[in-house]
Amino acid sequence: MTFSSKSSHLYSGVCYAFAGFTSVLAFVALVEPLRAESDLVAISEREILKRQEDTKQAEQFIITARRDLADKNLEGAYSNYLQALQITRSGPATEKQRTALISEFSKTGIDYANWLISNGRYQDAENTAKTILSSEFNPTYKPAMQMLANLEQPGYYNRTVTPSFASKRGEVTTLLNQAEGYYATGRNDLALKRYEQVLNLDPYSIAARNGMEKVNKQRKTYYDSAYNETRSRMLWLTDRAWERPVRKLTPAGRDTGVLPSAQIPLPTRRMPLITSSIKSSSTAWTSTKPRFGNWWIFSNKKAANSIIARMIPRKKASTSFSN
Repeated sequence: MTFSSKSSHLYSGVCYAFAGFTSVLAFVALVEPLRAESDLVAISEREILKRQEDTKQAEQFIITARRDLADKNLEGAYSNYLQALQITRSGPATEKQRTALISEFSKTGIDYANWLISNGRYQDAENTAKTILSSEFNPTYKPAMQMLANLEQPGYYNRTVTPSFASKRGEVTTLLNQAEGYYATGRNDLALKRYEQVLNLDPYSIAARNGMEKVNKQRKTYYDSAYNETRSRMLWLTDRAWERPVRKLTPAGRDTGVLPSAQIPLPTRRMPLITSSIKSSSTAWTSTKPRFGNWWIFSNKKAANSIIARMIPRKKASTSFSN
């Protein structure tokens, strides 16, 4: 069988095309493994970089969580530990770090759940315990299992404590602490105001009533001291009126009169001051004036002091209202 010239050329072209295609396939077969290996190396490098970044980020979350724990911010500490765990992958390289992290997370989670319960957030506490017991974290953690059992047991927790009541309780605690601070530093008016604010929130607060009693006792002690100070001043002023003028003498002993401080004759020199002091006690002044007159009091020192001491007795320092 013979082919025409045209057919021969066509056949030759097909053979050349097939040979070229075969060469391309052979080249691709040689290059493709190299490309796949190069892609695998790139993917591995990217994965290593990502894990390194995740490790650094997890360490930052752990540092923040520990700082929150020191500040007693349980909610923030729990959240940061959880985020650190979520980006710390399981594996031989991170097994030791992840085990320690799970331990810290579990303990913080239980403390946080107890705080939620004390604030009346029982459902949030249950969700926190279930998160700790999830298969990816700590499914055999006994404190979390016990907490879930207690939450499911009727009457174990006082469910009447609501979030609103718990928030008021926290505010009451803050106000009581402030009142104690004011009382300890003698700022009685501010202390009494804080105790009254507590009673606005909790009308049956025994701590507030006891605190108000302490403030009033402290006030009474002060006013007793002020009373005694005023009484002693009145007695002192009466004694002072009997001070004799001092003569002014020359070095040779010659009498040249009295010193400038004693120029006013006795007893008028200090009479206005004493009179105003005695008038401060209206009872003493009213009862003595009709009997003795204004001047008799100062004509006899002993009698004047006796009247003041008898009509204005000294108060003893007391620590209770029964004294």
